[in-house]
Amino acid sequence: MRTETINYRDYELQAVHNLPFWQVSIYPTMPHLLAPSPDAQTVSLGDKEAAFAEAQRRVDALISKQVTVRSLSAGYVELTSGAKIKIFGGSGTLRRD
Repeated sequence: MRTETINYRDYELQAVHNLPFWQVSIYPTMPHLLAPSPDAQTVSLGDKEAAFAEAQRRVDALISKQVTVRSLSAGYVELTSGAKIKIFGGSGTLRRD
């Protein structure tokens, strides 16, 4: 059984060659990263390159769903999308400027 591992955008892609398929499993390498749903965690295709490409596409889709917040001054935060949002004290209310 042949195996290969590559790192892609902070995810580990582990491939196992179980004839006739290559199975590539997707694992986040850091706790703040989204994990794929169980039905999307493994790709099974006959071609190794195609299986890795599909796994990378799934990682890209996961990353596009993640929101990171960067703190700015005066109660504002900036989201990954570039939107700046003001946080109003204690109420948990967010409003987009």
